[in-house]
Amino acid sequence: LQLGTCTSLTPTISQGGSCTVTVTFSPTSEGSKTATLQIASNDTDTPTLNVSLSGIGGTQAANLPDLTGTWSSMTQTCKETSSGAKCKIIGTLNIQNTGNETASSSALRFYLSNDAVYDADDILLKESSTGKVKAGMSKDKKLKYKLPIGETASGQYVIAVIDADNTITESNETNNAVTYGPFE
Repeated sequence: LQLGTCTSLTPTISQGGSCTVTVTFSPTSEGSKTATLQIASNDTDTPTLNVSLSGIGGTQAANLPDLTGTWSSMTQTCKETSSGAKCKIIGTLNIQNTGNETASSSALRFYLSNDAVYDADDILLKESSTGKVKAGMSKDKKLKYKLPIGETASGQYVIAVIDADNTITESNETNNAVTYGPFE
């Protein structure tokens, strides 16, 4: 075990910093195996974890899932009533696992936002789950939401946050928010 740039096994990393730990496993009939773990603190509160494995066959990417998505459809329909406009949002989010490991089920949340960036001011519309997504596969999740009478989503965005509670370690933790909009 070599701590590399780390000062302990439980380092405190300042924003923009990183820490590397290298673990070398006992020699086997094929030679020694090395795992290098690098934890980097980026511009957000969520650090990234880079893992590489070395040995016979060279360096390989770690076996991790990577959940992301795209909106395959989204509409807002409104009809006038004596009480005011009754609007609903209907959309389909295609969730993809572009990683090389199956992703277990995790939280999926849909928000209405005044801008294209997910933040604490966004309004939760619906919560669901992703379900298990095998490596290289995708699945569709539907959003159906009725807005309060008199309100529309015009000029606003819908943001889907995949793995909203960050329960899955992924090869890329920065591509979980998928934005649609603005509505006309």
